[in-house]
Amino acid sequence: MRTDVIRSESKLDARNVILWLGAMVLGGWLAWCAIFQFLGVSTEAEVIHTYEEHRGWWRKGRRDSYTYGDVRYVDTEGRAHTKKLQLSGETSVGRKIPVRYLPYQPDDCRRDSFWSIWGLSVLVTAVLVVSYRLPRLSKRWRVRRAMRRKPSDQTST
Repeated sequence: MRTDVIRSESKLDARNVILWLGAMVLGGWLAWCAIFQFLGVSTEAEVIHTYEEHRGWWRKGRRDSYTYGDVRYVDTEGRAHTKKLQLSGETSVGRKIPVRYLPYQPDDCRRDSFWSIWGLSVLVTAVLVVSYRLPRLSKRWRVRRAMRRKPSDQTST
């Protein structure tokens, strides 16, 4: 029995701990997205005010600007709510946009689109999967490359 071989899977290193914690947080986040998507109520909201905010660092002489707007929507019980949302495209005052809110939390709404609800969590999932698989794939590639470069063990006498 060989005792000099250490299996990397049995080691509990910092990378694995961070990945497991990230997976648990991401699981909760994806559950929230699913609840928002499947239990949320879709309605129309009217844009009542638009304004531009400049954020970020100066890049090449300009700053990033984002268009925000105050939108007003009515929940299923007839109460009006106002929320600040980031707007995309040419959204003007008076335009109707689709929003989604939870019935038990009608003050919190999101734009009713895939990227507004799921987008960031999908990107974080992709980063987590790549950071988990990339070191293992690179190790496999290095081993295969080393096997190809290794001279033949057969010696001629």
